[in-house]
Amino acid sequence: RMEAAVHQLAAIVESTDDAILATTLDGRILTWNPGAERLYGYTRSEVVGKHISVLHARQHPHTSLFERIGRGERVSRLETVNLTKDGRRVDVSLTVSPIVDRSGRIFSASTIAHDITERKLLDRMKDDFVGTVSHELRTPLTAIKGFIELVADGAAGPVTETQREFLEIAARNSDKLGALI
Repeated sequence: RMEAAVHQLAAIVESTDDAILATTLDGRILTWNPGAERLYGYTRSEVVGKHISVLHARQHPHTSLFERIGRGERVSRLETVNLTKDGRRVDVSLTVSPIVDRSGRIFSASTIAHDITERKLLDRMKDDFVGTVSHELRTPLTAIKGFIELVADGAAGPVTETQREFLEIAARNSDKLGALI
C-alpha cells in the first residue's frame, strides 16, 4: 500500500500544471517536475544542482526564507515575479514547506509555484478600467456641482424657495455620487 501511495503521489506531482520542486536549505535545486519545465522553460537537467536564484526577476532575501523553512515554518501565498528561460517575467504564488527526514530533521524545502500571471493582468486591467471610469465620471460631476452652486447662489437669476430645495437635493445627491466614485 505504501508503494502504491508513493506512485500515486508521484503521478500527481508529474501531472500538475504547477511547478513543484525541492531545494536544499541553501537554495540548490534538487527536483524539478514537468509543470516546472512548462512554466519556466528549463528542463530538469538544466536546473538540478543550480541555485534557485536563476528564476528570480529581482533580489530576494533567500536566507530569511530558508531560515524560516529551517525553523519548520511554512510560507504560503508568497507572490513574486520569476523569470523563464527565455527571460519572460511570470507572476507566481509560492508555497514553500520544510521537508523532514525520518528523525524529524529538516533537510530541504518543497516549493509549489502557481502561475498567477493571468490573474495579475486581469487585476491590472480592472484597476485601469475603474481608474478611467472614475475619472470620466468625476469630470462631468464637478461641472454639474459647480453649476448647481451657481444657480443656487442666484448667478443665473432669482431662485424660488422650491427651486432652492430642488437644487439642495441635487447638490446632496451629487455629493453622494462623488463619494461613491
